[in-house]
Amino acid sequence: VNTGTAGTQNAVLTAMPKATETSLNTKVGTPRVAQLSLVPEGDVMKIGEKRRYAIQLSSDVSLSLALLALRFDPKVVKVHGLTAGSILPSTGETAALFTPLVDGTAGTCIVSISSLNGKASFKGTGPLIFIDIEAIAEGNASLMFVKQTLMGTDGRDVKSEVIQGTATVK
Repeated sequence: VNTGTAGTQNAVLTAMPKATETSLNTKVGTPRVAQLSLVPEGDVMKIGEKRRYAIQLSSDVSLSLALLALRFDPKVVKVHGLTAGSILPSTGETAALFTPLVDGTAGTCIVSISSLNGKASFKGTGPLIFIDIEAIAEGNASLMFVKQTLMGTDGRDVKSEVIQGTATVK
């Protein structure tokens, strides 16, 4: 910059700035993937039996939001409740907001897990959600993930890899 005798008041650019390499592509680097699976897989229940299933999370990415939707056959199983898994922070300011919704007649479970300002991020491997189920008739319970959205603490989406499980009532 040539300032001349007037100081910086009438500055004139005399040379182009040095070029730098930049990218607007935020998807560069290692893939951001989290795995969700139903545990136990391929389980067989008897009518009247109650079981606790877990939705297992395996993620190296710190997550601050998870929205999950599961379907089940309400003629075969009854969902008694959804509770937060042990992988979620559960005390004080770091507690995640866990909001479950079960529609027993439609056969859907919707769960929202969120943390404010990333204070309650969760990652690693462990139970994300527990599902308490009762077998009420013979058939396939059809426990399936139908929609899942995961978001990292940096506000970027995380791809979810889903391993569907099955539960049969005999």
